[in-house]
Amino acid sequence: MSGVLKKLWERAEAAGYRSMASKNLLVCPACGTRPGEIPKGPVEVIACPSCGVRASAAEWAASSVSNGTASPDSVAPPSGTRITRSGSDGGEVVWNIPASGNSGGLMFFVILWCSITAIVSCGFLMAFLKGDGIKGNMPAWALVLFFGLFWAVGIGMSYAALRSKYARHRISAGAGRVVLRRELFGRSTEKSLDMAGINSVSREVFYQKNYRPVHGIEIKGAGGKLRFGSMLTEDEKAWLVDEMKRVMMRLEQDLLSHAPSPLPRARQAYFSIPLPASRSSVMPMALILIGMGSVFAFVGTRIGQDFAPARPDGSGALDSLDRVFSFATSGFQTIWMLASGIITIVGLIMLFFNFRSRGKETRLEGTDSDISIRTFKYGRILEDRTFPRSSVTDIRCSARLVDRRRHRGRFRRPSPERPRMIFLTACPQRSFHSIFRHGPLQLSQDGPAPAGRAAQYGAPEQL
Repeated sequence: MSGVLKKLWERAEAAGYRSMASKNLLVCPACGTRPGEIPKGPVEVIACPSCGVRASAAEWAASSVSNGTASPDSVAPPSGTRITRSGSDGGEVVWNIPASGNSGGLMFFVILWCSITAIVSCGFLMAFLKGDGIKGNMPAWALVLFFGLFWAVGIGMSYAALRSKYARHRISAGAGRVVLRRELFGRSTEKSLDMAGINSVSREVFYQKNYRPVHGIEIKGAGGKLRFGSMLTEDEKAWLVDEMKRVMMRLEQDLLSHAPSPLPRARQAYFSIPLPASRSSVMPMALILIGMGSVFAFVGTRIGQDFAPARPDGSGALDSLDRVFSFATSGFQTIWMLASGIITIVGLIMLFFNFRSRGKETRLEGTDSDISIRTFKYGRILEDRTFPRSSVTDIRCSARLVDRRRHRGRFRRPSPERPRMIFLTACPQRSFHSIFRHGPLQLSQDGPAPAGRAAQYGAPEQL
């Protein structure tokens, strides 16, 4: 069954890339030229007819016009924008984004949420003050925990609404770093990324509102990501993305022009390189789900026992109404306990797979005749994929995403027209490039890898 679903998914994915190519939505990562051939799938390697750069179809899609390519000339800001730009192309450039003054309807929902929570919790508080305790054996702290969850959600949403409405942002690029400064009610926080490690500047989906995606600006780098601008207009987002790409490209070229030239390296006959695992871990989410499910099950059990209505014995209209209410209460408790059990079971499953994957290590190993990707667990080989060294021309991450940090791929069969390329599986893109951009791998004595996507993402080493 899983094989059939996988084939259906691959066919749908391939159809999507062919549709993008037919609509001229694929562009060369280096020069922006349209492809001369329609790709068959995301790992199909396409050679640019203009500059000769070879990249997968997924890499061409990542450079499509949806995210825009940086223009060499400055673009005028959209009319009516309150964003200010200071500095010059010769030094540090600063963009100041004032407070939006709009929470996108979240503040209204926060007021409604907190009002209902306050009314219900105050009703129970007044009952306690009058000496009317809760019937049953449920302790008072259980109600405190129950209403505390609702108040915690309300406080969290209040902070998000206030930040969306009153927070100011300052983005500066210069001196080898990109810095995001956020100010809210006199307090400020800063986060920075190394300019040399910037992978992309693009518009990404932050959340959905009324079933429609809301985009923001995301700067990805080797040390993490900077996210901001979800309350800006679409024109302002497009202008900022183009501006930042242009400025950062120029600053990165300045850094590279002053960097010392690397020494030529000899071909390595034997090597063994550990591939970094994804930094994302399911352990925190598993513990959260287990805790939530357990607390919900406990609260549902105690409240269901103490607030269950008495079983009516009569046959009048009021007794019939009580029976309906009793049935509805029992049904609600059953649904509550079922949902709590599902949450707990999902958390336990995630915890099981997390412990099961511990001790695993994936290594890229090579001999004079073969290249292998081996998965070890406590020294024992779990998986071994070996390929003739003469047929391997490149190693890179494909852009088939499981999430934004884990890249998956597959291996191409060698053919006279298209030599084999190895696409690493479940390797974080920034960790991949931190190894192979300046790493020790040099498998052939040919010329350097063709320039292209290297200017923005880092070039894979020539094999």
